[in-house]
Amino acid sequence: MNVNTSCYLTPYSLNQNTGKGEHGKPYPLTEEDHDDSAYRENGFNIFVSNNIALERSLPDIRHANCKHKMYLERLPNTSIIIPFHNEGWTSLLRTIHSIINRTPESLIAEIIMVDDFSDRAIEKNDKVFSNYRIVINIAK
Repeated sequence: MNVNTSCYLTPYSLNQNTGKGEHGKPYPLTEEDHDDSAYRENGFNIFVSNNIALERSLPDIRHANCKHKMYLERLPNTSIIIPFHNEGWTSLLRTIHSIINRTPESLIAEIIMVDDFSDRAIEKNDKVFSNYRIVINIAK
């Protein structure tokens, strides 16, 4: 059994980016940025989501024991399935960017996004996905 002592998972935050929402910090809103309709439509403030970098840094919140866990050198790849319904597009993109940036490429067979009867149109062309098989399945 081969073991990788450097930890198979990519660290959550290797960069020192600065900006709103970086390192999981709150996004400061001005009085004019407060809009309750953004919360009603998405369950979160889409204005904030649209203004946070897609490849933002995050703190490493793993349990201390997990940070030193050793993984097999060879792990099987997997399909990642993301169901969504009327989701804000930037939050979906941020999820996919996080998966791609924090998971070794050899472990990702494909990313399947399942649209569960959304009323909104979805965008399918983000250049970061060109190296990955991303399937957008519309369940209608």
